[in-house]
Amino acid sequence: MRLSDRLHHVAVAVSDLKASLDWYCTKLDFGIEKRFTLPDARLEIVKLISNGGVRLELLKHEAGPAASHLRKSRLVEPGSKHICFHVADIEAAASELRQRGITLVQEPKVIKESGEKNIWIADNEGNMIEFIEEIDETEVSREIEGV
Repeated sequence: MRLSDRLHHVAVAVSDLKASLDWYCTKLDFGIEKRFTLPDARLEIVKLISNGGVRLELLKHEAGPAASHLRKSRLVEPGSKHICFHVADIEAAASELRQRGITLVQEPKVIKESGEKNIWIADNEGNMIEFIEEIDETEVSREIEGV
């Protein structure tokens, strides 16, 4: 099985979201694709996209406790980065990773704010890697309701 078909995005944790957003938009011509907050993780996320389709996420963590996998990986500390691969089916990707002997840091999870499902793993040196499946609103509702 081919695990991923393309890079989905690279993410950078920042200390000043407004300043970083202004910098990437004015200096590198990125535009805002989506902006949302993940209250459980105390995380504000801005998804940027270039004219050529390159995606970059800016992550800003608010003070206070973060989700355990975010805290352990230092993913939310300014300057931290992660890569994310697009997959067609997050459950199949999770199964394939397990078959390859990789422990999931986070099991498949629906992110209703962005219309995605994701999983997280760590490489041999602890670098965080995300896999993401884009889903539509109907599927988001079904996943949340457990249908």
